[in-house]
Amino acid sequence: MHSQSVSSTLAHNATKYFPFLTSTSQENPIKPYVVKKCIALLLTCASSIHKLKQIHAFSVRHGALLSNPDMGKHLIFTLVSLSAPMSYAHNIFSQIQNPNIFTWNTMVRGYAESENPRPAIELYHQMHLSSIEPDTHTYPFLLKAIAKSMAVREGEKVHSIAVRNGFESLTHLQLAMSFVLSKQIANVLARMEPGKQQKAPTGLGPLG
Repeated sequence: MHSQSVSSTLAHNATKYFPFLTSTSQENPIKPYVVKKCIALLLTCASSIHKLKQIHAFSVRHGALLSNPDMGKHLIFTLVSLSAPMSYAHNIFSQIQNPNIFTWNTMVRGYAESENPRPAIELYHQMHLSSIEPDTHTYPFLLKAIAKSMAVREGEKVHSIAVRNGFESLTHLQLAMSFVLSKQIANVLARMEPGKQQKAPTGLGPLG
């Protein structure tokens, strides 16, 4: 219920600020050459959110539906790269038919780098419900979101799953988990009495 509430809120915010998202031009058949043209424009011309919105509006008018996986993938990637509102990206993501792992990872990355990283964790759970297997790029982004959310128990679970799936040797995964643990240590120290903040918890070694 919570994830549905988050999704509906994000969708409402997106359509409020980007009204053309509500139009999918379903009366027009999908035109492969239009999709290719729009993707080319995204790759070469979308240097700002304003220009990206123009390209998106162009794609809607000419029948390049957001349900097209390639169109949606490139649009979301560009949105995240430009640090556009994640509500905008989430609305597009919800319209893509069978998004691939690249698109899932892009969404997780976008939330991990945003001021509200919690939906990245919800997306991870949705991946499992959709039978999408996380890959080597999923876990570092996810652990970053977990660390920013201070969800340490969730981080321990995710790290355990990553190790069980054979990703324990990845340097960036180890660094991401270290980041989670450093957040945990910082949280512990912040709650300690001022006179005891100079000592690190036993077995964790010096900080910094």
